[in-house]
Amino acid sequence: MADIQTHIQERDHHLHRANHRASDSDAIQAIGHGIAVLGQQAEQARADAEAQAAIDSITAQMQAEVTGVRTELARVDAKAALLLAFAGTAFSVAAAAAVLAGSLSLLARIGIMAAAVLLAIATATTLSAVRPNLAPKSPGVGFLAYAQLEPAAILENVTESPAVRLAETVSRLSRITRAKYIRVRLAIDLLIAAVVIVAAALPFG
Repeated sequence: MADIQTHIQERDHHLHRANHRASDSDAIQAIGHGIAVLGQQAEQARADAEAQAAIDSITAQMQAEVTGVRTELARVDAKAALLLAFAGTAFSVAAAAAVLAGSLSLLARIGIMAAAVLLAIATATTLSAVRPNLAPKSPGVGFLAYAQLEPAAILENVTESPAVRLAETVSRLSRITRAKYIRVRLAIDLLIAAVVIVAAALPFG
């Protein structure tokens, strides 16, 4: 009888140890799984941080580009204003000279009138550079762009990625600035041509 009880006790002891080992194994597996999950979360957080840093870097670069284009736009507007004042004054002088050039030779009068025409075109070209473009299909920015959109479209626009919106702004401002520079350059070329014609016509006066 004592042997049977001893055998039962030993069996229960072995079962208890086996259950204890199984519990320890489950606990170790649970800890390992938790560590793996934490590692994955840390890796994902690191990847998200790197992606956000890249986005922030791109946004900062695009903001710098917007600032640069706006600076260039202000420069071309200042040049256009200065050129407009000069072209307008030169045209007034040339027009008055053309009217009062009765005593000059025919060649001199033709030269002065041609110069006056070129100066008039240069003035008009410069005016077109500073004239606001309010056409519905123009590549406007700010209020000009929003004036063409419904409220829902405006909300959708402002919820886009900042880098995307800044890139669109850079593109539109660059097109506007380039168009202004083309007109300013044309006006300068016309002014140079007018000066050359006047200089060539004066000896025949």
